[in-house]
Amino acid sequence: MRLFGRKNKRSDEPRPDKDDALDRLWENDAAREPDEEMPTHQLAAWSLVLRSPYSAWRGATSWLGGRPVVPIEFEWPRGEDGRPLAFLGQINFSHIGWEPTTGARPAGIPESGALLFFIGETVQLRVISRREFSQSGPIVPPEDHPELADYGFETQGKSFRYWPVDPEAYLDPAGGRPAFMPDRFARPEDWITNWGLAAVEAGIAIEGLTRELKSAEDYRQELSALSAWAQRAISEPPNAPINVDELTAAFKPRQDLAARMEKEEVRRLLTGAPEQVWHRLELKFNGLNSPPDFADVPDALRGFVEAWVARWRGHRMFGSGPPAEYCAPEVSDMTCLAAFGADDVIETVGETLVGLSVWCPREELANGDFSGAVLLHHHLA
Repeated sequence: MRLFGRKNKRSDEPRPDKDDALDRLWENDAAREPDEEMPTHQLAAWSLVLRSPYSAWRGATSWLGGRPVVPIEFEWPRGEDGRPLAFLGQINFSHIGWEPTTGARPAGIPESGALLFFIGETVQLRVISRREFSQSGPIVPPEDHPELADYGFETQGKSFRYWPVDPEAYLDPAGGRPAFMPDRFARPEDWITNWGLAAVEAGIAIEGLTRELKSAEDYRQELSALSAWAQRAISEPPNAPINVDELTAAFKPRQDLAARMEKEEVRRLLTGAPEQVWHRLELKFNGLNSPPDFADVPDALRGFVEAWVARWRGHRMFGSGPPAEYCAPEVSDMTCLAAFGADDVIETVGETLVGLSVWCPREELANGDFSGAVLLHHHLA
């Protein structure tokens, strides 16, 4: 089933930004009006933070994408149509500890072993005990496994991109961004921290604006100022920290121009587009699929890479789930077991997909029974 609007038909009209839509879907408590009804308690949740490519990946026991690690007798789950479901991730139960403020931990969750997610039109969950896990190994999808595109994803192949995750506990009042994971890309001053980043961003902005503006000649003065800023950035040592006041002054005319523009692509280029910096790095460094691909990324850009990878992506275990108005009646008496955002790093992206959520009947979950799990697909309105 789908949530958060019907799937859009193709259209020339610009769609809402997926990151913005994700924040709206699991709206933070801070965005509520003061007179709105507030939750009476906060639920323990665990954000699944993507691990830095510059830290150790060997020995990871919680991850998204890649292959499941299971006993040799394991049977790959299949959907109602008989097709193998896609492996989404494997979470070590021991990583779901006690929330430090309240000491809370969800009932029915084993203290060891692992939980595996397999998705398609539906979801199936599998539990591997600690003993089984110690005797397990990675397995490849069955030969008749469909392409992920057959399940609505834009990813090529039969597996999502492997990435270790580290669960971090927090109190979740309304299903939104954890307080310990603020938006580190809200303003240019938040993420353009050295001259190397400033040079890359300015070069991308010049290329994009020259391409996107209907008549670049009409904006010769603005492009000239941007080119001068790019040359200044190139002339400085890449690792040298940038003066915040100087950066703010350089972006002020760009932001003023953006306010007069109608085209979303132009506005984002003018106000700073960290996603374009990430995509440029992907193109230059072999897709950034695994740690070896990151080895050649210049030192000045590695802080950006780590921040981009480890930002809030909507991946979490437990918490309050999406707001009630976005939830189908089928999950009204269920617990949100997990949520996963549409993520270009692990490649869980679709044309209009914002995210997925997995729900379990409360009483069954409290008894350690995951068989009644339901999968919701959340799409742009």
